[in-house]
Amino acid sequence: MSTYPFSDVTVDALTKAGWTPSRQIDIADYHRLATEAGGPSALAACAFLQQFGNLEIIDGDGDDVYVNTLLPEITRGDIVHRDVETLQSRLFYIGRCVYEFEWLLMDSDGAVYRHMEMTPQNFGGINLIKFAVSGEDAIEKLLQESRTGVDAVGEVVAHWE
Repeated sequence: MSTYPFSDVTVDALTKAGWTPSRQIDIADYHRLATEAGGPSALAACAFLQQFGNLEIIDGDGDDVYVNTLLPEITRGDIVHRDVETLQSRLFYIGRCVYEFEWLLMDSDGAVYRHMEMTPQNFGGINLIKFAVSGEDAIEKLLQESRTGVDAVGEVVAHWE
């Protein structure tokens, strides 16, 4: 029996992506960059990526990636999101979701946030939304969102024009 809070459908999607409950990958580059930028507040993101990093999670029978935690893509840019005044913690990039239209970020407590990538199409600005209490919760909610078409509800904690 798994100690992870995943539905059977999510476990199936994770397993197809290469995940196992005992999975531990090398995140040395991410760990170095994240701790240089954020010190000990990076530990939750590092722990999450050690178990769930370098996955492309496809929901259902299609071939569209709904969640990805590919470390080369994450470490290509800044590891730490610009500080958000309303938060007491730095946010660390941990992946992308919604067919790579949105970034996933984690705070020092392990809570997960999402925001769209800034593009000319963002006429109304960008919301930073806290929507999950942990990385595992985020995966479950995102795959549930993919299956149902109903957005995972969260709290808008910041907005940029």
